[in-house]
Parts: sequence; structure tokens; C-alpha cells
Amino acid sequence: MNSSGVFDVRRLVEQAQSLTTPEVPRKQHPLGLGLRATHSLSPSEGEPKLRIPKRADGLQTLQTIVARDILDLTPQEAIAAWHIILDKPGLCAPLRAPAASELLKVGFSVPADAGPRIRAVALAAVLRCSELRARSAGHKGDGDADVRIAGVGKLVVVTDQKNPAVSVDAWADVRWVWSARALSRGLESLYRVATPSARQAGSRRTAMLLLGDELADVIDSGADSDIEQVLSHVAAVHGYDLRVLRRPRRYTGNVLDVIRSTPPSLLVIAASPESSIDTISAAYRDAATTPCVSHLGDCDFRELVDDFREALGAAAGISPALELRWRRELAEAEDVADTELTVAGVWPVKHPGQRQIHDGFGLFVENLEDGYWYTRDRAGHADSVVKRYRRISRQLEHDADFALDGRTIPKHKGYVGAVVSLDEMRGV
Repeated sequence: MNSSGVFDVRRLVEQAQSLTTPEVPRKQHPLGLGLRATHSLSPSEGEPKLRIPKRADGLQTLQTIVARDILDLTPQEAIAAWHIILDKPGLCAPLRAPAASELLKVGFSVPADAGPRIRAVALAAVLRCSELRARSAGHKGDGDADVRIAGVGKLVVVTDQKNPAVSVDAWADVRWVWSARALSRGLESLYRVATPSARQAGSRRTAMLLLGDELADVIDSGADSDIEQVLSHVAAVHGYDLRVLRRPRRYTGNVLDVIRSTPPSLLVIAASPESSIDTISAAYRDAATTPCVSHLGDCDFRELVDDFREALGAAAGISPALELRWRRELAEAEDVADTELTVAGVWPVKHPGQRQIHDGFGLFVENLEDGYWYTRDRAGHADSVVKRYRRISRQLEHDADFALDGRTIPKHKGYVGAVVSLDEMRGV
């Protein structure tokens, strides 16, 4: 299968396309948008091409949809966005064909007997919008960085009764979003209805999610019977196959056996800090060639999916603003200066995950090698230059201080900054 048929957030971000006005071809499709008269989409190898209708009566629905406003784009930029997602999408994969009754519920009326002639494809693309950046008030980040948006959704066509290569009607449902989280959610929704071949396309690494005893008990009681399937879809669109382990306190030995025999590419721990978790984390770091661990702390099961999605995005090196982290400066000016400090084995973080800015305390960086979070100590009491935090649900709790020579300082953190909420931060 060609790479455009793979559900993968990171690949879409890597292949971000510049939002430029398309050239008008010599023979243009009746829909316009700079599409060629011979326009077609190729969902994947072995799948027939999909074509947009050419007759006026088959284009009415689609023309209304593409004429709608897109976020803060100008009309010309909106045309360019539609041109990319319909002509050169980063993702074009076959979906299960919706029934006529399903389409009727969303306002697209097709004949009741049209079922065998309905085809659907998933479409997605990330777009770089330099002009939008120039107009965007209050945008923060690297001065040379573009604002990015993503389009993610589906295109549905109805083919001719006698000639399946010709489409007679079409409908699209595309969401235009600003963030990696929203793009992931859109891809997850499409992945759920993708064909088996599309779901299996591409290579994946392994991820393990360790559910703490109390969290596993809540989930297994039926609080959310579909949560494992949802989590597996989140993992899939980030390039991972997921395995879920449960109850590390009750079954420490079993968990250790699995971790040591088949260490995953990424270990995500949703459990309270305790001795069994420390033992499992240490065993994983010893067993894995390149350990990558993210501690979510004691999650509420209602926040587990969102927290897991953030952890996978960070492990993949994707910023909330749809950029690869190492292709841009990751902090505001005062924090960029802080990265010039070097504390052996502590700062700067060599294998960073999530990065969050707090207005009062600056940049916090998750370390995927040990699962802790680190930040510069701006007060500098008792020779402290770096502070370490442990994640507890949606809070970071102060854990240790480090001096410039890397030694741990036996210092009790005062009340201010002892606990910092992730909800008071913004991702970078």
C-alpha cells in the first residue's frame, strides 16, 4: 500500500504542505479548486480510483460544502486548502461504505438501492499557512514558524449504475482544526470505520499501557466498556500496536515478566507512584534498548484517553501546534536561554516528551527516559538550578532539586511551586 493510505499523525505532520494558490489547469474540473478535468483519487493499491462527479446535478451538494468558510482563511486560501485535500491529501484510505440510511441522517439523500454503488475514503492533510501567521494576533512560537492547520474527514461518492468509474453524486465531511489533539481525534474516528486493509497498513511499534489497580478496577466494573478499543485506536493513529497490562501492585511479578521479556517501544504508566511502579520502571529501563516511558500518575478514567493521547503525541515528537518539535524552538525567549545550562544527566533533557509553559514557573519538560518532569529553578535557593517533579494525575508534584554539579540537594520545597497544575499550562 502506498504511504498515503496509512493512518499516522506523525507522517501527516512530517508531510505538511504549503498553502499556496493552485495553478489553474488548461482543462479544469467543473468543481473548480484548481482540479484537473481528469481528477481522481487513489485510495490504495488494489482499490479502483475514486472520481468526483462532473455533471452539474451531481456537484450541487459538494459545491455548497466547499464554499463554506474555513477557520480564519481567506476565500483564496480556502480554495487552496480544498485543492490539497482533494488532489494531494496526506491520507487517502478506503472506508467502509456507509448505508443510504446513515447518509440520510447527515442530510445527504441517495436512493435506497444505491448501497452497492456507494464508496467512501478518508482524507487528511496538514497545511502550513505563512500568510495566516502574519495575520494571527497573539500567536506564540518561533518567529519563522508557520501557523498550521489540518483537514481531516471523508469523501463519499455514488457511482453510476452502469459505469462504476463514473460518479453521479458526492458529499464530504471535513473538519478543519488547529491542533494535533483534534487531528488525532478525527483520525481515530475514521480509523474505526476504515477497511481491514487500511487498518493494517504501515509498520507499527509496540506500546504498553499499565493501568493501576484502582483504575483497572473502575474500568473493569463497566464504567467504560469500550475504553480499551478507543485506546487501541489512539495508539494506532500514532503508529503503535497497544498492549494493556493491569494491576501492577497485585500482579507485580507478572508485569515484570512481560516487561523484561518483551519490552515495548513506549511504556505509559497510569498509576500512583509507589514502590512497585518504581521497580517496574527500573526493570523497563534495564530491558529496553531505547527506553521511552511516560508517567500519567493516578488518572481519572474519564481523563485517561486524553492523557494517553497527549503522551503518544509527545513520544512521537509532535507539538500541539502540528509541528515536529526539533524543527522549531520549543520555548519562549527566556527559556531558550535556560537550555544553555548543562547539568550532567539532568538538564537539558536528552529525551524530551511533553513540554509545557507555566506563566509563573517557566518551561516544564517531561523526560521520557525516567518519566519525571524537569524545570529550571529560577529562585536558586541552596544552589539549586533544576527542579524535578513527579506527575500525579493532572498535577506535577515537586520531588527533588539538583545542583550545578548534578548532586541532589536535601531541600524541602516551600509551598509556592510544590504542586503545579498542568491545567494552568500551555503546550509548546
